[in-house]
Amino acid sequence: MNKKLFTKFIIITFILLISHISFTNSAEAGWSEMDSGTTYFLYKVWGSSSNDVFAIGEDVADYTHDHIIIHYDGSEWSEVYHTSTYTLNGIWGSSSSDVYVAGYSTEDERWGSGIVLHYDGSSWSEIMDEYDHFGTKYGFDTIWCSSPTDIFTLGDNGWDFQIIHYNGSAWAIVWTSDEMGEYERSFLDIWGSSSSDVFVSGKSIIHYDGSTWSKMESDTIKTIDGDNIWGLPSGDIYTDGGGPTEILHYDGSTWSKMESPIYLTYKNSIWCSSPSNIFLPAEDGHVYYYDGSDWSDIETGTDNDLNDIWGSSATDVFVVGDYGVVIHYDGPSSTSTTTTVTTTTVNQSTTTTASEGCPSEEIYGDDAEETELLRHLRDNILNKTPEGQEIIRLYYLWSPVIVKAMKEDEEFKEDVKEMIDGVLELIEGEVE
Repeated sequence: MNKKLFTKFIIITFILLISHISFTNSAEAGWSEMDSGTTYFLYKVWGSSSNDVFAIGEDVADYTHDHIIIHYDGSEWSEVYHTSTYTLNGIWGSSSSDVYVAGYSTEDERWGSGIVLHYDGSSWSEIMDEYDHFGTKYGFDTIWCSSPTDIFTLGDNGWDFQIIHYNGSAWAIVWTSDEMGEYERSFLDIWGSSSSDVFVSGKSIIHYDGSTWSKMESDTIKTIDGDNIWGLPSGDIYTDGGGPTEILHYDGSTWSKMESPIYLTYKNSIWCSSPSNIFLPAEDGHVYYYDGSDWSDIETGTDNDLNDIWGSSATDVFVVGDYGVVIHYDGPSSTSTTTTVTTTTVNQSTTTTASEGCPSEEIYGDDAEETELLRHLRDNILNKTPEGQEIIRLYYLWSPVIVKAMKEDEEFKEDVKEMIDGVLELIEGEVE
């Protein structure tokens, strides 16, 4: 094969590869939208494994405000519970056959009284009506458990709050907002690593060590408004509310502030598998990812607001949102080749100087719109996957050869430009 044909083969191969990645990844690599089978707004998600995931939804679009629970069995989502008498707020479980949902009744005679539903692996049943137990109407906002004999839920009647515990035989109020200061009365979310390590967030942080509940004291959390809390068995705890753009982090001994990439609201839940693998769902289909040093903005392929997140591992994450959207992350492609590509290599490649030669700059010029479009494609699509990084490496490896061939043959340069022009027309909508 002569030099001209060989060079043309290289540039065509590169264009075909870049086109394929652009067209098949409207969402970024590893993220894909699932068919949830519903258009209800999905607010909460929890699972025991990648093949056993539950989500709570509400019929907001038709204004009936019916609630459902949907379930993913590893192959498809299906509705497993429907109610027009309960508002469902929180879900947690200790296994696939021990799942709890907290909420409140919307029936006239019991309106506002908290309820707890239980799933035993085959059917759902109501196991607690807060009005019957305590004679007051406190709706339940969320729930967490470590086992069937260790269940916590949070009660709220609008101005007073309770932490309620089940020990396997009886429900009991274990903490109330009467024990808090005037501006620290709310309990909004709960998470624990074990029965002797439980955290409740709100206008303050309450901790349970297995025998005693106590308010955590720290200058960092004096002005907290923690709507959501998540942690790790290692002792790392994260909650929103340190400020409108701050996340609070507890490392097992000290609370500190992390800068948030967005303005936080009550809808912004947090999930992580490690301090260097943190996900923050947000509006318009965006998920923000923290790698231990920097935040990045992930486009998941949907424009719907995302409300909650849960994962079984760093490569098995479920995000739910409005209009029944469910987004799943399964990590880098199983066909990815990462051994020959490193961050150093890619960074070196993407900073190639003009003297080394770049085909797009040679054809269109350094500041041309077409060149900027190709750079955007390189930095924001290709550079986010191992496959794309390998294409970048190969592109800059062969760029000097391609540029040299174009300089020697003006007709060949026009041929290459025509090929790239055709691809640019196709990818322009994908990149914008």
